[in-house]
Amino acid sequence: MTVSLNISCSATGPWTAAKDVYTIPQTTQYPDEFAYIATFHPELSSTGLVTSYNVDTLEGLSALERDDHQYQPHFIVIGG
Repeated sequence: MTVSLNISCSATGPWTAAKDVYTIPQTTQYPDEFAYIATFHPELSSTGLVTSYNVDTLEGLSALERDDHQYQPHFIVIGG
């Protein structure tokens, strides 16, 4: 799974073509995991786009019980 960005000077467009800027490693390394609730936090940095996402698993609760850090939000900085 990748994070892709489209850029525009206006909320109504026109928009650029999507550009992949980050590959979420958990979903690449572990096929039973998926990412969700990607959120941008522009207030947290002036030199890049702070982004958070969550990861869950199709294995059910037992996988989260083995590694509770897996269920916490992950933060990355795109660009900068």
